[in-house]
This record gives sequence, C-alpha cells and structure tokens, in this order.
Amino acid sequence: FLYANIIRPLSEASYGTYLMHIMALVVLADRLKGAVPTPVAIVLIAVGSFAVSSAVSLVVRKIPKVGKLIVG
Repeated sequence: FLYANIIRPLSEASYGTYLMHIMALVVLADRLKGAVPTPVAIVLIAVGSFAVSSAVSLVVRKIPKVGKLIVG
C-alpha cells in the first residue's frame, strides 16, 4: 500500500517536483519572512515547498500525453 500509493507516484513525479520547488520556495519564503521565527520558517518553507511542488507535479502528470513530457 505505502509503496504503490505514495512512494512510487512521488518517485515518478520527482523530476517535476525538482523543477517546480524553487518557485514554491520563493513564494513561501516571501510570505513567511518576518511572520514567524527563522528556524520555524525554514521548516515550514521546506515542507511546504515539497508538498506544493509535489502536488502540482502529480496533477500535471495526469494530463494525457503532455504530462509525462513536462514533469517526467
């Protein structure tokens, strides 16, 4: 269950996640700068950028024919 439903899809979308993570990182960093203490912001930005870019990558992969070309 864990491998088939979570690990494998994330692994297949990892290239797209890598390509998109910097955009999510910049947006989250701008929003969290000064709002929370720096150590908390670092953790929130890291987890948030991974979650957002992975979710977008998984959704884009569902587009027939084009999705795999865009995000791998």
